[in-house]
Amino acid sequence: MAHILVVDDEPDIVRVVVQIMKERGHVVETALNGEEALECARAQPPDLVILDLLLPNMDGGELCWRLRDEPVTRHIPVLMMTAKYVSLDEVKRDTGIGADAYVMKPFTRDVLLRNAERLLPGSD
Repeated sequence: MAHILVVDDEPDIVRVVVQIMKERGHVVETALNGEEALECARAQPPDLVILDLLLPNMDGGELCWRLRDEPVTRHIPVLMMTAKYVSLDEVKRDTGIGADAYVMKPFTRDVLLRNAERLLPGSD
């Protein structure tokens, strides 16, 4: 069982991701924007952040960068969800400072779980 922070401004996406993760026994916390997510991650660092790329005020890329910049949160793996096309070059460029993995919206349950759970501590 892992502690997962889900960050998305679309309530339907949040509801679906939370349901999928809870069905697997994970404890899930949610945030609707980047500032709220930073506060949550600082207060109780999760084992994984599942994050939307397109957020209001602070996009997912900026949030990733800020998580990586702070000692208390830099170790947290990030799974980025996006409906925006992400090229292989963008993925390679983001390695180390951005997301650890990407999931394209709309996603299937299996794709989300496979990508999320492989990033969790203790996964193979």
